[in-house]
Amino acid sequence: MKIEFNVEGPVSEDALLFQDELVDRKVETSYEEFIFLKESSFDWKKSEEALVIKSQADLDRWYNGTISNTNAVCRIANSYNSNTTSVSTLIRAWNNYVQFVGTLPDEISYPDTSSNRAKVRTIRNKEQEIKNCFNRGDNVTYNNFIRELTAFERIGADLENSRNRFENSPSQTYNLARIENLMQSLVNQNNVLNNFSLVTSNRTNQAFNRHSDLIKRFQKVYFTDELDSLRQEYLTYKVKVPRRNEFINSLSGYSYSFSELNFGEYRYALLNRRMLNGLETIKGNLGRKTVVTSGYRNPRKQVVDIGGSATSQHCYGTGVDLRTNNSKKKWKEIASAACSAGADWVKPTTAPTFSYNHVHVD
Repeated sequence: MKIEFNVEGPVSEDALLFQDELVDRKVETSYEEFIFLKESSFDWKKSEEALVIKSQADLDRWYNGTISNTNAVCRIANSYNSNTTSVSTLIRAWNNYVQFVGTLPDEISYPDTSSNRAKVRTIRNKEQEIKNCFNRGDNVTYNNFIRELTAFERIGADLENSRNRFENSPSQTYNLARIENLMQSLVNQNNVLNNFSLVTSNRTNQAFNRHSDLIKRFQKVYFTDELDSLRQEYLTYKVKVPRRNEFINSLSGYSYSFSELNFGEYRYALLNRRMLNGLETIKGNLGRKTVVTSGYRNPRKQVVDIGGSATSQHCYGTGVDLRTNNSKKKWKEIASAACSAGADWVKPTTAPTFSYNHVHVD
């Protein structure tokens, strides 16, 4: 089942969007041209005495050449198996046969003997046998390509589903590592397809077109970017994962710039609108702008560098620390302004990690 997928939210500029990894290389995935064989229509008859030696030689050459070429084509075709990816050797043998037939005269006269009639019957049987062998080798290689193409489509569909799940309902199963592994599997499988060479035919054209269409389809989901890594951190620390379109990388219309509020390790951050409006109200209550000493933090920084919890409001863009310069008076002033602005929570002086160095506001 084909999954329609659209990314909701920004895709960062570092996204790996088919950068020489998953490509359609028809120079490598090639057609093998073969020479069409015109149906043999040689006439044979009892020759005049003067032509016996020459015509007998032509018949013998026809007979011996047909047998040797048939053996060559069939030997190659019979060696083809589920690992065969190229018809090059088969094509060369077939083209040698066609070129041999082209050297024969349009009419061969020979002594009408039982031995010669048997040779002609053998020639006709071999002509059918060599065609059957060629078709068998062609079919083996073509079916191998279709098998690998089906595997390519299956991996791509899994990538589509996994990307969709990671975007909308990420879990420990549908995570960034799964996407990256599937992307690598898709590239590996595409390289397998690019190593095939098939006989020129309508079905080959259709198969190659299907491959090209699948590549275009999977372009929508073949990427990883900075936001994927950032969202994966929430999964890693087993907390609620924000959606891609909740993150921003710029800010306008407020007294504070994006860089003044983003204390994370990425170019993207969560900055809650209610928190932003609250900062504006605090500014109005104080009559001045207060320095933010910490705003948004990504989960890794919050846990590893700060020693806090990934459930902190700092990780969701709803908590900020406002500078008080270790002043008790300034702390009370800013805390009061925050409460007046409708803050849900101001860290009290009784908190274990309380400090007059800043006011923490959610």
